[in-house]
Amino acid sequence: MAEIDALLLDDDAEAGDAESDAMPALGSVAVSNPNDLWLLGGHRLLQGDARDPMAYARILDEGEFARLILTDEPFNVPNVGHVTSNGRHREFAMANGEMSAEEFMEFNHAWMSPATSRLLDGGFMATFILALD
Repeated sequence: MAEIDALLLDDDAEAGDAESDAMPALGSVAVSNPNDLWLLGGHRLLQGDARDPMAYARILDEGEFARLILTDEPFNVPNVGHVTSNGRHREFAMANGEMSAEEFMEFNHAWMSPATSRLLDGGFMATFILALD
């Protein structure tokens, strides 16, 4: 644990460099569009609707299963007012604050069901989501 803390603290010391922290301006045209498939070495990344079972057919061959599903889903809150981005992040296409708690639960079930159907037995699924009060 001490080694991890030392690494994290060392990163914090360098975080103050404004030049290295600067993000490029958000372009007016997106570089990725719905249904774009990115090939990253032996990995595939699809910009698609995770609720659609056909999306998984595009990134996994017949009979192929994922060992790891790692997601960063929308939080059902608008980016504006919740994300420190200086206006550099677009709103999510859905689950950006318009859903009731029940609708958001249904949304999560709608994408988790097809995702877990393509998960290897013993595989791991994790999603990052911010809990707001």
